[in-house]
Amino acid sequence: MSWWSSRSEHWVRTGVILAAVMVVLAAIPVAVLVTDSPEQPEVSSRPSPTDSGTVQATSPPGQTPTLRFPDGSPVTTYLVELEGIRAYSPYTRETRQVNGVDYPYALTDWMGGCSASEAEEWLLPIGAQSFTAVVGLADDSLASQAQASFKVFLDGRPAFSQTLGLNAAAKVYVDVRSGRRLKLDTILTKGNVFGTCRADAVAVWGDPAITKSEP
Repeated sequence: MSWWSSRSEHWVRTGVILAAVMVVLAAIPVAVLVTDSPEQPEVSSRPSPTDSGTVQATSPPGQTPTLRFPDGSPVTTYLVELEGIRAYSPYTRETRQVNGVDYPYALTDWMGGCSASEAEEWLLPIGAQSFTAVVGLADDSLASQAQASFKVFLDGRPAFSQTLGLNAAAKVYVDVRSGRRLKLDTILTKGNVFGTCRADAVAVWGDPAITKSEP
């Protein structure tokens, strides 16, 4: 065998060995990448705990949530949920519409010549902060010219007064922290004031409510 032939075979074998080594080295980083990938953090489907001092919103599905304090007591209490001081309430608890807006927790006074003025009074719950409502005449009141005055008293002191006709509404806000008794009064000032007992106007206290502080 000639010297050139021997050297050629040597370089062929060397080339094959180098090629095999390169294939092995090329595969090593992939293996390291696959085996050394960091673990993915476990994702929990459980909700995180809430602060015990946070107001929570709870309600059955499909209903407007009721805000409650951590002890379960409501943040807002509608007057329809409270008993008045009088044995007989002159106000009707029903859903009514004022100026195109429905109020599902309304107190209403059907007013005419035989009932031109009606009032009701409540003892405020412990922690009461404010009284809110929207007032006005029901959209389906019979007399288009009717007007009524809406008055709020806190421990006998005037706290709010406004006279309204149809197609009008007013927001009521009264700070009740210094009071113990809340009184609402409606007076028919224009319309069937001294006529028949037909109810020409329906005075509406739209969703009157007491907002309380945390117990």
